[in-house]
Amino acid sequence: MKKMTLILMLISCLYGCEKDEICIDPITPNLIMRFYDITDATLLKNITNLQIKNIDIDSIYINNVTSADSISFPLNINQDITKYVLTLNSTDETLINADTISISYTRVPIFVSRSCGFKTIFNNISVSVTSDSNNWIKSIEAINTPQNIENESQAHVKVLH
Repeated sequence: MKKMTLILMLISCLYGCEKDEICIDPITPNLIMRFYDITDATLLKNITNLQIKNIDIDSIYINNVTSADSISFPLNINQDITKYVLTLNSTDETLINADTISISYTRVPIFVSRSCGFKTIFNNISVSVTSDSNNWIKSIEAINTPQNIENESQAHVKVLH
C-alpha cells in the first residue's frame, strides 16, 4: 500500500508540472532610421556625434553616436505619437544643431505567447521635422507607403542631410 501511494504521488507530481516557457519571440520593434546625402539620395552619409533625446520623458536615449549611417530607437507604445530631438555635433558648442522630429502612427497590440505577452506593431507611420532657421535634417520620409513597423529587418525612415 505504501508503494502504491508513493507511485501515485510521484505520477501526480510529474503530470502536475508545467513546461517552463522562455520568451524567444521578437519583441516590439524599434524604428530604424538611415541617413543619406542630400546631394545624392542614393548614398549613405554618416552622422557625427549624434545625441537622441526623447521629449516625452525628458531623457537622453543615445548620447554621442560618433559615426553611423543608421540608428534605431523605440516608439511610445502608450501614445500615437513620439517626439525626439536629434542633435548633430552634440559635443561641439560651435557646430551643435538640434532638430525635433515627430513620429505619428497607429498602435496594434498583438498577443505573442504566455511567456512574452503582447508586442506592439506600428501602422501608417508619418514622420515630420519641426522647421527652424537652421535645420540639419533637410528631408525626412517613410521608406514605404504606407509604412508599417512590424520587425527590424529593414530601415523604416530615410533622412536626407
